[in-house]
Amino acid sequence: MLEETDSVETVITFYEDECAASRDVMQSVSDPGALVSLDDGVVSVRRVVVYMLEETARHAGHMDIPREQIDGATGGFPDRS
Repeated sequence: MLEETDSVETVITFYEDECAASRDVMQSVSDPGALVSLDDGVVSVRRVVVYMLEETARHAGHMDIPREQIDGATGGFPDRS
C-alpha cells in the first residue's frame, strides 16, 4: 500500500528490491515442479511464477490507461504499410 511519503523513486526501489529477492529465491529452486505450501494449499513453483507473471502483466496493463491519457500513444503495433 502506498504511503503519502512514497515517491516514484521509493516505489521503483521497492519493486527492484522485490525483483532481486525473487531472483534469489528462483536461483535456489532446482525443480520448477517442486511443491510449496501456501496459505490455501500446495502448488508448484511453476504455478507461483505463472501467477506472478499474470499479476505483473495485469497491473502493468492498468498503468497503460493513465499513460495513454498523458501521452496519447497506444500499445498497438506500428503501422507497417
